[in-house]
Amino acid sequence: MLFRDNMQKLLEEHMEQVLETLRYLQEMIKSIKETEILKAIEFSRLVNEYEKNSDAIHRRNVEKICKGSIFGYLREDIIRFMELADNIADVAKEAVNVLIVRDIQLSYIKAFVNYNLISYIEISINAAKELYTLIKILDKKRDAIINQIRVIEGLEEESDRLKLTVLKELYNNSSMYDILTLLQFKEFIYLIDAIADNSEDASDIIQIMLAKGYS
Repeated sequence: MLFRDNMQKLLEEHMEQVLETLRYLQEMIKSIKETEILKAIEFSRLVNEYEKNSDAIHRRNVEKICKGSIFGYLREDIIRFMELADNIADVAKEAVNVLIVRDIQLSYIKAFVNYNLISYIEISINAAKELYTLIKILDKKRDAIINQIRVIEGLEEESDRLKLTVLKELYNNSSMYDILTLLQFKEFIYLIDAIADNSEDASDIIQIMLAKGYS
């Protein structure tokens, strides 16, 4: 029980900071949609700030795991899980910075940030939120844990479907953007995809831990 409690505490602490980066990413996109540019810039700053917090907690917790013996045969799996979770914060920061690295015409932004893009971002972030739920139920029965892993897999699949929709819209309307803006938007789309991908990959680590006898 001590092992499980300690592990959950470390993973929850880290994942909470990761989710803060995603919350402010979402707020930034809402502000852009409403053409509140100053708000969007402030939210982008907060994304970068919480990503730094996530990195700091990640490094500290990895050191704890490496120095201790309590995590035993699952140590490498736990570290890998935390790396994947930290990747979520990293790509959130990169996604934000892609949009602010150069000025983009307001008309381009308003055309790009449409219903499908907002839905795509929401589903991808929901995958990360469900990853946090997965951490919270690691003290439950195996069936509950496996069911939660399946929830995350389903959201990742839905994210992939929406990614294709958003990419099609971008390419079908490519003539309305200059080439640099088109490349920025394309990169942003793929970075959002990495949120759900890393969430699913992290949940796979939990499944590996179950196969090794974690319960």
